[in-house]
This record gives sequence, structure tokens and C-alpha cells, in this order.
Amino acid sequence: MVTVMVTIAASQPEVTAGAQTRRALSRSVRQLASVAVDQPEGSAAAGALAVAVIQEGGPSFVRPALRAALRAEGTFVERETSPHLLRAEVVGRPPQLAVSLRLWRRGWDLVTPEPTWIYTAPWCVVAAAVIGAVLASVTRAIAVGVWVAALLAQLASMAMPWPAGGLGRPTWGAWTRQGPVVSCWVDALQGWVVAYVLATGTVFAALAWFYDRQVGRPDGSRGLASSVTRASVISIGGLTWIEAAGRFGVLALDTTWSGRLALLLLVLVWADAVRAVAAKDKQRGP
Repeated sequence: MVTVMVTIAASQPEVTAGAQTRRALSRSVRQLASVAVDQPEGSAAAGALAVAVIQEGGPSFVRPALRAALRAEGTFVERETSPHLLRAEVVGRPPQLAVSLRLWRRGWDLVTPEPTWIYTAPWCVVAAAVIGAVLASVTRAIAVGVWVAALLAQLASMAMPWPAGGLGRPTWGAWTRQGPVVSCWVDALQGWVVAYVLATGTVFAALAWFYDRQVGRPDGSRGLASSVTRASVISIGGLTWIEAAGRFGVLALDTTWSGRLALLLLVLVWADAVRAVAAKDKQRGP
């Protein structure tokens, strides 16, 4: 099962890598935009700065991914010729890329604070999740399966090699800060997304509590404290896996048919694990 899931998740790698690159570059584009909008020259339209995009090194899909990120952000508009040059310095080949963005205009030079590190290997976290689902069924404990999947995914993110080059190798903490989960929290400190994330966590906890009550022992020995503790452990483990999954490009699987199939199979595997655990718990006596 693990081999089949990994094979499906690893197919069409260039399409998946392109989608992952676009998502990763969006944050770097926003960082540049927050400074570039203060420049008085070069506006092509209201709020839009005309730039000529230049890619230095790396695979061909980086430039289209950067263009898509520019269009989505809205501060920049691409032109064939412009006094503003947006350079993308790329080191490495898929699945490991490091991209540094530099906005240049006569007399001033803006560079993103750190390179954007992109590692497109969704099969790593898919394999971790499948192993976790199997262990959840064997041990009759959803929490064990969730945390095994989360720890395997995080260990994979620490062990993966990075390309050698002038952009260096990220620390685990630096790469984590660029991931969609942590960066969302950082960006949300000044916005309404915090409320959304807290609401999502509450829903996860409520679902886990409901599950606990449904499969509780006939004598009702599982009380509220036990349910809340179990729900918290499962929720934190799930978020830990999701954090690693976001950095490895699981969201990009939605751009290919094989990726969608892998996600569907992953959901079915975990649904079967939950069903098996619930059935076994129902059979337990007092």
C-alpha cells in the first residue's frame, strides 16, 4: 500500500513542482511589494509597478510560477521592457530549489530577507500518513497513528538534502517559518485569520470529543477530561503533520489527476483506520 501511494504521489513531478513553487513564491512577492509600493516611479497602473522578469538559472517552470504569483499579488505588472528588473536567482533542481528575488532600479536594490526554499516531495508525507494509519489500526489508537505520521514527516523534513550553492542551506526553523502553516500564523497576527484558525482547532477538538463519546466504554468510564485530552493530542499531532505536508507540497497534488487520486486514497485509508478503531472499541467490554 505504501509503495502504491508513494508511486502515485510522485508522478507528474514537474507539474506538482511548478504549483508548489508558485505557492512558495507568493510570500516573497508580498515581501517585496510591501517595500516597492513606496517607490514613486514606474507605476504602470494604479497601485501596479511595471517590472521585467528575469530568471537566472534553475528549471523553466520557475518563471511562469513567478508570473502567476505576481498576478495573484497585484502590486506588480509584467512588461517586456521596464526600468524595474525583477530577478529570480535559482539554485538547484527539483525537488530541491532555492529562489532569491531581487527588485532592481537605478540607484536602489531590494532583496528578499532570505531565499525562498522549496522542496517538492509530497510522497514523503503521504508515506508517513499511510504508515500512521496502519499503526492506528494495529494499536487501536488514533492518537498513536497521528503522531507517528507527524513525527515521520517532520524527521523527513530535517533529513532531506538541499542543493549546494550561493543561497546556502536553510535551518529547520527557517524553512518552517516559510511553510504555509507557520507563515499563516505570522501573517494572521494582525488579521482575522487567527479567529479562523482557532475556530478550525475548536471544530477538530469537538469532532474528536464526539468520536470519543461515541466509542466510549459501556460503563461510561471516559469522562470529559479524558475526551478533551485525547482530542487535544490528536489535534496537535494532526497540525504537526499538516505543517510538514504544506512544506513538502501536498497542496500542489491537487493540480494533477494522480495527485488528486493520491489524496483520495489517503483519505480512504485513514477513514478505514478510524472505522476499524471505532469498531474494535465498540467491542470492548466494561
